[in-house]
Amino acid sequence: MPESSRRPIAASALAASLDALVEARIAARRRDLAAAERGEAKAPLRAIIRRMCLAHDYIHPGD
Repeated sequence: MPESSRRPIAASALAASLDALVEARIAARRRDLAAAERGEAKAPLRAIIRRMCLAHDYIHPGD
């Protein structure tokens, strides 16, 4: 397979990997938020919300 035809495949695989990573981070932040609501948070609530917003902005820029 010529290198030029492999690049789009590699780029789409990388994009899928990044999306999966961000989704995992969002899930972790949701767990952190639930823990904060129960009073069991390991991080301050403000930091948890900021991280969730950053992850959301990555997936939905300009939203």
